[in-house]
Amino acid sequence: MAGISFSSSFSSSFSTSFSTSSGNWGSNARWLRHLTGWAFGLLFLISGVRSQADEVAPGVIRTPDARFANLDAYPFKPNYMQIGDTRVHYLDEGPAQGAPILLLHGEPTWSYLYRKMIPILTAAGHRVIAPDLVGFGKSDKYTKEAAYSYQM
Repeated sequence: MAGISFSSSFSSSFSTSFSTSSGNWGSNARWLRHLTGWAFGLLFLISGVRSQADEVAPGVIRTPDARFANLDAYPFKPNYMQIGDTRVHYLDEGPAQGAPILLLHGEPTWSYLYRKMIPILTAAGHRVIAPDLVGFGKSDKYTKEAAYSYQM
């Protein structure tokens, strides 16, 4: 059975490649989008998120705030930005005039990942902004795979 390998290199330009014995996956963004959508669907089925969420617009669900109550070491004030029918959550901590640091999570996590870093960065005088990408954390989630895209 063929194995899967992942390689990444950081230099003056960032490059990433996925490879198998059958070809290069990195050039197939459509494949990656379908895999991501499939993973979201599987997570919804396993965790029951869809049954515990409220539909706020056609095809858009929102995890109730009560699901995020009493999170360990996550005392941050929630901020929201509305983009069309979708509400996006973000943290904005530290002094408004501080040098900003943008913390972007990967899959399958959310801004909770940075809960221990944020106090250190703000204590150093930085303004820290950490959004929850759509489909993660306190941001709204789409119910259909086709709604997820890297295009704006």
